[in-house]
Amino acid sequence: MSLRKLTFSFLAILIVTVSPLFYVSCSDTETTDSSNFALYYTGLTNIAPSMTGTISKPTYKGSAPSDFTITGITLNNEVYTGNCFQIDSETGVISVQNTENAAKGRYKISISCISGGTRYEYKDIVIVKLLASAPKNVIVTPKLIQADYGDIINKNSEIDMPIAKITTTGEEHISISSYTVSDVFKITNENTEEEPIYELVTTEGVKECFSISQEGEFTIVQDEKSGILEPGTLYAVSILLSTRTDEYLLDEKNSINIKVTSKPLNFSYDPAEGELEEESTATPEGTTFESVLPTYQGATDGLKYSIYAIEPAIEQEIIKINENTGKLYVEAGHGLQKGTTYKISVCARNMYNEEGEVGTVIENAYSLKIVAFIAKFDQFYYENETNTIERMELSPSYTIEPTIVGGGENIKYTLIECEPELQKNIEFNTTTGAITMKEGNKLVINDEGKDSYTMKVKVANSKYEKEANITFKLTQNEDRITYIHCGNNLDTNGNALPGIQYENQFRFNSEDDMNRTFTIKTNAYSTAKITFKYEKLSTSVTANITNNEITFSGWKGDAATSNIGIITATVNDKTELKVPVFFHFNNWTKYNQDNVKIEYYPFVLHVNPHKGGISTSPKIILKGKSDSELSGDVRKKFLLDYRRNFNYYNFGGNHTNGVPYDQKNPDKISPFMAHLWETCGQKNNANKPPMAFFTNSGYKDNSSQSLGYVINYNPNTIEYKNHEHSVNIIKDMWKDSEGYANGFIAAEMTFCTDGIIGNVNSGGKVTPLIIWFDENYEE
Repeated sequence: MSLRKLTFSFLAILIVTVSPLFYVSCSDTETTDSSNFALYYTGLTNIAPSMTGTISKPTYKGSAPSDFTITGITLNNEVYTGNCFQIDSETGVISVQNTENAAKGRYKISISCISGGTRYEYKDIVIVKLLASAPKNVIVTPKLIQADYGDIINKNSEIDMPIAKITTTGEEHISISSYTVSDVFKITNENTEEEPIYELVTTEGVKECFSISQEGEFTIVQDEKSGILEPGTLYAVSILLSTRTDEYLLDEKNSINIKVTSKPLNFSYDPAEGELEEESTATPEGTTFESVLPTYQGATDGLKYSIYAIEPAIEQEIIKINENTGKLYVEAGHGLQKGTTYKISVCARNMYNEEGEVGTVIENAYSLKIVAFIAKFDQFYYENETNTIERMELSPSYTIEPTIVGGGENIKYTLIECEPELQKNIEFNTTTGAITMKEGNKLVINDEGKDSYTMKVKVANSKYEKEANITFKLTQNEDRITYIHCGNNLDTNGNALPGIQYENQFRFNSEDDMNRTFTIKTNAYSTAKITFKYEKLSTSVTANITNNEITFSGWKGDAATSNIGIITATVNDKTELKVPVFFHFNNWTKYNQDNVKIEYYPFVLHVNPHKGGISTSPKIILKGKSDSELSGDVRKKFLLDYRRNFNYYNFGGNHTNGVPYDQKNPDKISPFMAHLWETCGQKNNANKPPMAFFTNSGYKDNSSQSLGYVINYNPNTIEYKNHEHSVNIIKDMWKDSEGYANGFIAAEMTFCTDGIIGNVNSGGKVTPLIIWFDENYEE
């Protein structure tokens, strides 16, 4: 392993999130370059002093990355050097060590890597936040709670969930104002005498399987949604403790353990049938058989398997089972004759079964057929003996069946390996071995010229197996086009921002920014005839496109708004692709004597409506002799809220454009938007409540009847601490009987700088962010 090091000293809690782009579902963040290469890091969250941790291997789109390097670290935006972070140059895994000494603050880690022969650098891709650790006088009683899986998933169960209580004692008592589930871990070496090994659980929704009251009472959520917990697993949950002035971590070593118990719930064999050759003079050493291991659900504590019954019955113990693993087997010298199929019922018991209880029995769990002979596989290939499947890129759906000679009838196919880009575009049938290229697949010759993708398939019977190494080789589709990229991507200082997440976004800080010529990039072939068309959607911006260059007009010097247009490209008069383009007029806007700019990076929140998502935290800049970015207590007084002019623009969905309600012009109403507002208890209302953070005088309860909101400072919650003025879109809310939202929301926010909630409604007006709903979006 090759490690490159940069160090610094720690002393408190380490909170690692991924930045600086989309905080989607509070998990993955995407950082990309201006090609089709994209990098994803899953953030390790909270680590206590003296502990070590890892930021997991990143995933990616495009060519496999390598040669990872940490290129720099900042602390509170100041350059910092040290030797506490190590990155594996081959995998990109970041390890965190030497955390004994702490300095509070926000560390930002920049990383570079090579993909497709090009080096890309990602500034501030990982953010590390250090907080104080929980005092030793914070006590958990009891340290371990346990509950049966069946009771956990049944909210009507007569058995209540156990409770653990967090309290503080002694002279160093602290007053805790709120408790939050921080992270969930599996203890992977429960039944050993070694130090516990904690594995971070990243399953979506796992934190919601637990709850903790503001009085510090921790329990398991009794509901079907807690079914994602694994029976038999010992969990550890770290808790974030908040006071009025600080945050503390009760880390997984010192916090609450939860044991999910259960009897054996289910198990199965796949395949659930096998063959055994009868013994004859052709097999002087006899014949043997072994099944696959069963897939098991339930607690494994004291787990034992046994054969419950065999039909037809066998007098001697010939068909046996490994009581620890559940594997069925037959040894040489069995004497079983061809023509008989034995149905084997299997029983599983564990320590949670009562004495005398039979256990969980799966009748006819496995079938064993005695045959005269099991054939070898003479041939196994796809398309041709070279296993090369040559097709045009972006072909309509097609299916390739395997050619197989020998092996008999009782065979099973297994996909052993597959390149990620290929696997996203195919379906594999384990029964027939067929490979189907999906309709609407996106498999193309990429920008680096890669035109081949590989996979490996195995076919097996009870005795033999054979593999096929398959290559999909793509030929050019002269009519192809799968992306359109353009945009000036400027930051406050006029510098271009690299990354596909900024493409097709035009931030105009001045009229000069707008009066430029921009190049439209596509992956259409240079020999193709391509024409472009621009249309306005929610904007007065007009455009002129000549060849692959676009110019705009319609500068707005008196408003801080974001708008939408559409570019359509047609290739060879056959293939058409539409993409949205976005415009942000980054003007100063006024509240009393304060002139303010609000800048989201990017200023489009691209979100899957099934999953929801959280935007980046914007820069909020106050105009003065020397413009300054708001932070700390001054920023807490900056109140920003959705208020009015909610407009929906359909893009590839089933809904119509429009507003939630308009008494004077009912033809402007979108039934979809009206439904959403009515779902949130706001029938015949076009304004703020479903997307508000504040009421007219206080804080709105955003736990229900909310579509989304701007996260403002609220002394009663900690949400703001990690997402200052981010926009949170609630998952699974943007839908009706016609389907989920696929389109854009543009709406006006208002703000004040004095912290007075009653002043928000009549405050400064801005539209700094567009929300883009897209069911096909993958974080």
